[in-house]
Amino acid sequence: MEYYGIESYSDAQVKKLGLVGLSGLGKIVSSGTKSSIYDIITERIIEIIQSNDNLVWRKSWTTNKEGQPNFPMNYSSKLNYQGFNGYFIKWQMVAIKHDCPYFMTYKQVTEKGGNIKKGAKAYTACFYTRDLYRHLQTGKTITAIKYKELSNSEKANYQQSFTLKVYNIFNANDIEGIKFDEKWKGVAVSKKEQIANCEKIYTKMPNKPQLHFGGDRAYYTPNFDSVQMPNITDFKIPQEYYSTLFHELVHSTGNSERLNRKFGKGMNDPQYAFEELIAELGASYLCGHTKIDYFTLNNSAAYIKNWKKSVVEELRANNKAIFKAASDAQKSCDYILGKLDKEIYRKFKGKVETPKVGDKSRPVFSKSLKLREEKERLKGDVLMLTIRVKKNAKFKEKLALELDKYLKTLNGLSGLDSELTSLKAKKKFLTNLLKGDNDDFRVIGRRVGLSYRTSPIKKK
Repeated sequence: MEYYGIESYSDAQVKKLGLVGLSGLGKIVSSGTKSSIYDIITERIIEIIQSNDNLVWRKSWTTNKEGQPNFPMNYSSKLNYQGFNGYFIKWQMVAIKHDCPYFMTYKQVTEKGGNIKKGAKAYTACFYTRDLYRHLQTGKTITAIKYKELSNSEKANYQQSFTLKVYNIFNANDIEGIKFDEKWKGVAVSKKEQIANCEKIYTKMPNKPQLHFGGDRAYYTPNFDSVQMPNITDFKIPQEYYSTLFHELVHSTGNSERLNRKFGKGMNDPQYAFEELIAELGASYLCGHTKIDYFTLNNSAAYIKNWKKSVVEELRANNKAIFKAASDAQKSCDYILGKLDKEIYRKFKGKVETPKVGDKSRPVFSKSLKLREEKERLKGDVLMLTIRVKKNAKFKEKLALELDKYLKTLNGLSGLDSELTSLKAKKKFLTNLLKGDNDDFRVIGRRVGLSYRTSPIKKK
């Protein structure tokens, strides 16, 4: 059983796994205090994010000798850590600079006749216990043994309680006396193999969204269940195209007929930032699965700086956010890879035939869909052009204010066609303004006492 993407164990399972009474671990979460495990884990993640030059989840998931990605694994059970633990342990590997993905608990090490190296740094993993039952009215808890003694009517007043606890695991690099296999060591994967693996992600995805090409922006449109991508030739390298595609495919799993997530209404909506975090985490997982490094279309230092700021703010505002995001990202990837229960896929009713990735042919759209997609592209174009104009030294602060006033006069009446008309007018005006040949500039310039200069803006 999982909760927040983290395995939960009964009291008997906890004892069998040796996860009790170790170095003061297993401390019960107190959700109303700063010392809660949620806070401790969140602060640890923030520390890792802030001390890393890049976004920590973009570090490559290396590939082993068997051609499989090196996701963290419990060496005794030979099972990969899933959900939050999978991501969290990987981020700790990045911070500690370990490359071997094998881990064991202290008990597992001693049972195998091994020892922990002196000065070794333990990794943190999490689990939920489900040995308590909480009364729905009073909030008081009782043990599983007491719960079994209740009548059926009394049991109806209780709900199983999940308690977050943590435990230590140790990396193979810090373990002596145990001979680990070397299957994890990397193997070269050709570019041809990488691309073939990436192609399969979309072509084999169950209930995949429509995929369209063109323009210079990538986005998912929930209302039409479609992913818009620039052509693959517009990217510097193919891996960059696929990592961007993976980001949008993770978004698409939030559709109401797939995993039904809330997308948020804009950049200032916390739900929007949370969904972006899910897509970022999911894309990194799929890049590891397809044996490519995690490239991104927005890998500038400014982008990373802004992401760090927004991610840290979101994590501090909600100490359970990273647990939920990692869980949703894992589930999204499992959906894309066809690993979930078949009943989940059967709920989908909007499946449509789509062209293959890389195919530049476009299906026939209805007029409404064409107009709406054009509107989305124009909005992005107008935003980028406005930013370029305002950042240029020739356009001072007062001129920027007049520019905003002028652009508002171009707003059309309500309705799709009139909105498109105003967007087209704005794009044309801004494009000409950058070229230095727009008559309207003279009018705006005179309002703030600036003379019109014909010299075009220099390209960066």
